[in-house]
Amino acid sequence: MRFKRINLKWFKSIITLLIIVAILNFFKNMNVYMIASILMITVIVLALQFSMNESERYNELMTPKPLEIHHFPRKRKRFSRLKLSELRAMDPFEFERYVACILRALGYSDAYATQGTSDGGKDVIFTDSKTNKKCYCECKRYGANTVIGRPILQKLVGAALADDAIPHSIITTGRFTNECLEEAKKTGVKCIGPIELLQMIEEAEEIEKEREQAENKLEESELNAST
Repeated sequence: MRFKRINLKWFKSIITLLIIVAILNFFKNMNVYMIASILMITVIVLALQFSMNESERYNELMTPKPLEIHHFPRKRKRFSRLKLSELRAMDPFEFERYVACILRALGYSDAYATQGTSDGGKDVIFTDSKTNKKCYCECKRYGANTVIGRPILQKLVGAALADDAIPHSIITTGRFTNECLEEAKKTGVKCIGPIELLQMIEEAEEIEKEREQAENKLEESELNAST
């Protein structure tokens, strides 16, 4: 294979050399004036060709083209309303992502769930629009008889203070102990249980419906304007 490549390279070199020799022999039989005339004609032809190409290109750029409007339907993953039994049957990490989805529907557009374990007492993070500070939210997908005590709340507060963030809330499908609720009043943490969570879901669903209706109207108006 290498031998063939070498042969091909030598073949091209020999052809090029023969072409050069033929050109030199052609000009050898001509005087200076003939050579100068041929070169001048060649330059003029090339200049005319270049000028024509530039003229066509300028005309193409300056010719107005009709505006083409392509309609691409907006695709938004619609918020799904779940029952309390469905929430409690969720995987814990899935529950955290669902809470982040609720918060985004409620206006916290940058809300996201942290990655898995070792989250340091914060499961969902979002930005408070008033203070422009990060807010930490702890999510606990618990059963009806499982309670959240003061240590979980203190862990959330500690994580937030360490990062100069706001300990926003604890969201759970379980229950809170009285000690936890008392501590929450002192620290400003919102304790969101099953009833409040379902209310948040209902509110998020209504907002999503209104947003979807507004987007559909906008799409219809764009279609009417383009036809």
